[in-house]
Amino acid sequence: MATPRLKVGLIGGTAGNWPSMICEAKGWHKENDIQLVYFKTEQEAIDMILNGNVPIIKIGADIVIPAIAKGEPIRIVGDTFQRAIGGLFGLRSYRTLDELKGKTVGLIHEKYGTTLFLRDLLLKSDLKKEDIHFKVAGKTPERYKSLVAGEIDATILAPPFSFKAIEEGFVCLIELAESYPKMACSSIHVRSDFAMKHRKEVVKYLLINIRGHRWLQNSMNRAEAIDILTDRSKIDRRYARQTYDELIVDKPAYTLDGALNLTGLNTLLQCMKKVGESVESEHVEKYVDEGLIKEALEMMDKNI
Repeated sequence: MATPRLKVGLIGGTAGNWPSMICEAKGWHKENDIQLVYFKTEQEAIDMILNGNVPIIKIGADIVIPAIAKGEPIRIVGDTFQRAIGGLFGLRSYRTLDELKGKTVGLIHEKYGTTLFLRDLLLKSDLKKEDIHFKVAGKTPERYKSLVAGEIDATILAPPFSFKAIEEGFVCLIELAESYPKMACSSIHVRSDFAMKHRKEVVKYLLINIRGHRWLQNSMNRAEAIDILTDRSKIDRRYARQTYDELIVDKPAYTLDGALNLTGLNTLLQCMKKVGESVESEHVEKYVDEGLIKEALEMMDKNI
């Protein structure tokens, strides 16, 4: 019987999945029987890994950590970024976070994802949670459309849509990299029970992800990488070019190999605790499995 394709879940459309876009465009996923499954929401992603339908997902670790704390057989095995990306964007007339009082702010999730950053930022301002009307408005592309349409007054946007917003005249109230210079924002999560039975397949996926990260950050591939982001994100090439220059050249944001960002995960845990989320353990080791990515890196370096 043929081995079924390995399903990997993503929330697509932004630079957070650029390495995966590259692996898909280059045919590396297809060659290795890996199928990408795109989710509309983070809640859908966590539901799919909890019920076992998709054994690997790439989303923010903050929505997965509570499940791990409750005993779910899931572990964090890799990270996309070494810092936060994007920013909080508002209408043209806004200049400070406090001007959002009484306004509508678009979210990806009621509590998690980039919403966690917003909750933390509010603690540092004069605003209270009840001062703002929050509206779940979907992924970054959908939130961008809602901002342009005037359905929301502000939202957090990631590249390349953050550059598109700037060109449209929207104001970046807070650069997330300034507030979170060491942060795990998009992590790879694997069901431990699946990894025990299919370790070879999981390691192979991580190896391909490493290849995507390294290829993206090789300056010789700049033009093609920009083409891939342009095509996969359905945006103008100039926004993809700006994204490359900021995240790869000017202010490197990606982990080199898609490896675990333990410092960033620790920062994430502290952030969760600060906003009142129940964190069973503040020790990162409880939530991660370092063995899988180490095995993939060894294979990569041996050119297996």
